[in-house]
Amino acid sequence: AIYVSSADQHVWSVRDHFARNLANGSGGAIMYPAGPVSAIGSYFEENTAATGTGGAISALGAVTIEAAVGAPAFVRNVAGDAGGAVYSYNETVSTTGGVFADNSAGAGGGAIRTGRAGGVAVSVTGSTFSGNRGTYGGAIDSRDAEVDSTDAHYEGNVAFAGDGGAIYATGSVSVTGGSFTDNTAGNGGGGAIYVSGRSKVSASTFVRNVAKNSGGAIAASTAEHFALAKFFLENDIHVLVEKPLTTARREADELIALAARQQRVLMVDHTFLYHPAVRKIKALIDAGDLGQLRYIDSTRINLGLF
Repeated sequence: AIYVSSADQHVWSVRDHFARNLANGSGGAIMYPAGPVSAIGSYFEENTAATGTGGAISALGAVTIEAAVGAPAFVRNVAGDAGGAVYSYNETVSTTGGVFADNSAGAGGGAIRTGRAGGVAVSVTGSTFSGNRGTYGGAIDSRDAEVDSTDAHYEGNVAFAGDGGAIYATGSVSVTGGSFTDNTAGNGGGGAIYVSGRSKVSASTFVRNVAKNSGGAIAASTAEHFALAKFFLENDIHVLVEKPLTTARREADELIALAARQQRVLMVDHTFLYHPAVRKIKALIDAGDLGQLRYIDSTRINLGLF
């Protein structure tokens, strides 16, 4: 629909309707390879970037989406590459009150993808993401920068070939007041969130999120286990943590004590934890049949039946 080539401009869309536009490359509705784009109360429906990025909007600069004079919506937009609805090459994508539904990307970020390195790459406030699909990050895919989400709802998003059913971030993630329901990481970790950097989660809910591999709700680095487990226990939620539980004994002791006070289950997953041989050894130890144990050594000599 719109292509702007001149530099040092700012593309504005206010209460516009873009429907069923097609670009063989990037930016099904709007393509601006030289600067920022702002969409205020506009509606983007069934736009397509056949082989490129940004089914609705693709920009080199920042992309700002606001609901100041209407509810901005991105519905059923498609990108052959990354960013089913919106793609920014190296700046921040921010959305306030936006609705992203049933968008899809052939690569990462069913709704939003940004390539910004450092700082805040995606800023989400009071927005809804539902039914979006991408290889990584069913709703949002951010590389090497922060995803900041406040009072947002994520439901039914799917990362069909990788990690992060709703959010995939190789930088950090901060979530406040989030709701994550029925999101899926089809072939990876983090049914709701996958993060390899630092993570902070508060006042949020996680319901029926699924990951093929690790982290039905959140897949995070070992350094983040303590903070995330503590958050869930403080909110009366049972916690299953992949080994190791924490990086320091004092943190593990604190979590164990917290779980006891809250009367919640805190469990650490270990390979073969419920294997018949392991359970038999535990029974022998508990019964005292082996006497006073001073040292145990175990070796896994192959990869098992499979």
